[in-house]
Amino acid sequence: MEIDVFFVREKVLAKQLQIQHIPALDQWADILTKPLSSSRFTVLKSKLHVQDFSSHKSST
Repeated sequence: MEIDVFFVREKVLAKQLQIQHIPALDQWADILTKPLSSSRFTVLKSKLHVQDFSSHKSST
């Protein structure tokens, strides 16, 4: 972990990497790591551009 922290620190100081705060409501990783309400799940799923193809009718 220390190597990663120092690597990131060096990149930030060299202005090769910019760190920004991401509000909790915009944490896309939550869709894979936390229990979510169906509405929250739907919002995050749409941000990931995931589509349910099981509901599409086959053209064959």
